[in-house]
Amino acid sequence: MAASCTPLATTISFLFLAACGAGPPADQAVPGTAAATSSPTVRACDLLDLAAATSLIGSGTEHPGGDTERDACVYSNAGVAMLTIQIGSAQLYDQVTIAPPHTPVAIGDRGRHHVESSGAVSTQFVKGAYSVTISIQPLGSPARDYLNPLLAAARQVAGALP
Repeated sequence: MAASCTPLATTISFLFLAACGAGPPADQAVPGTAAATSSPTVRACDLLDLAAATSLIGSGTEHPGGDTERDACVYSNAGVAMLTIQIGSAQLYDQVTIAPPHTPVAIGDRGRHHVESSGAVSTQFVKGAYSVTISIQPLGSPARDYLNPLLAAARQVAGALP
């Protein structure tokens, strides 16, 4: 039981870090964001919207809490899976990482992914001034193989970044 809670606890801890200031400091604006230019702010929920999340974790996917955070977005499908996306400065790629071991993957400027025995998958990549982490935590059984759809979605997210 403890092993199955670990990925969820890791995801929740990472969300807490993102919400509590793990993003770029206010005085170090990420190029391409509203703080640095007049262009709109890049928001996690804009990079991976409800339609994209539904295509990954199935019909019935919801967006609990709405789009309240700029740097983190959560989607859930009761009894199926939870999906999170987080965005921050490129420096976070090596400071706040996905679980090891990392498998290199061609996304953005550099990327990696990880698959857990529970079926949880995560990918993290850097593109320009941004680091993005996307993870799917299966909640039901049998767990689907989410790796290839997750990597495809991550490549689309990387393409949407400035």
